[in-house]
Amino acid sequence: MMLLSSPTPATQVISPQIEQKRWEYRAVRQTSALTEEVRQFIDWLKAIEVHLKEYDAIWEYLLKFPGIMKVLGIAVQATRKYFDSAPVTLEVYRDPEIDDRYLMLSVKVNAYDEAVEQRFAAAEAAYINLLANEEGWVQLSAKMVDLEDGV
Repeated sequence: MMLLSSPTPATQVISPQIEQKRWEYRAVRQTSALTEEVRQFIDWLKAIEVHLKEYDAIWEYLLKFPGIMKVLGIAVQATRKYFDSAPVTLEVYRDPEIDDRYLMLSVKVNAYDEAVEQRFAAAEAAYINLLANEEGWVQLSAKMVDLEDGV
């Protein structure tokens, strides 16, 4: 078995600088595909009216942990299923005490009662087990507001 980076008759005649450029091009091309995938995912979030707080931080998080997009997509769909048209916000939460960041999906509710708690549990159950196989994290949270005031 030959490794991709091991010299072959073709790469032995190519200068090291050209070979380096070839690998850099591959990295850029893969990054470009990922960048496009993240852009399309963020466009989808906007289309279903998920408010993005600190857009750049979300963009960077998804680039760092691209596998989390699948889980986040399921989490958003479950949130929409159980909370219908409630306002939803996505942000990168930064723990103030330790160096930890994760995606926080917040649903605005006007009261937090047992019925809301059950809907949160159902929405979270739709995606929580998928997090075990991915780097990164998605946390569902409630934000209590007076929905009549539009806050």
